[in-house]
Amino acid sequence: MLTIQTLQLIVTKSNNITCDSPLAYLNVTGGNNYLWLPAEGLSINTIANPVANPVKQTMYYVTANDSFGCNATDSLFLSVMKDDEIKPLPNVFSPNGDGYNDCLSIAAVCVLRK
Repeated sequence: MLTIQTLQLIVTKSNNITCDSPLAYLNVTGGNNYLWLPAEGLSINTIANPVANPVKQTMYYVTANDSFGCNATDSLFLSVMKDDEIKPLPNVFSPNGDGYNDCLSIAAVCVLRK
């Protein structure tokens, strides 16, 4: 009796890329060796769990093989939602020393790398 089993991959991501979450953690299980493509934006493209930091939305493909030489490929879409401009600020800043609206602070600025 001959039993044929196919290599099945499970591919996941932690999140999409935003200003608040600039990194995504990719993960694949089901094989022994892995190759993620494209390699741009990945910490290491030959491991099961690379860290992704792409500058634009990217479809990643991962190919895996097992100890019997069987191969499988799957894909994962990673969205990048960053703005490359600072939005208009409210005009309620009045540094006149009266204790109202005297201070202006910007907590974070997200910059899209090009």
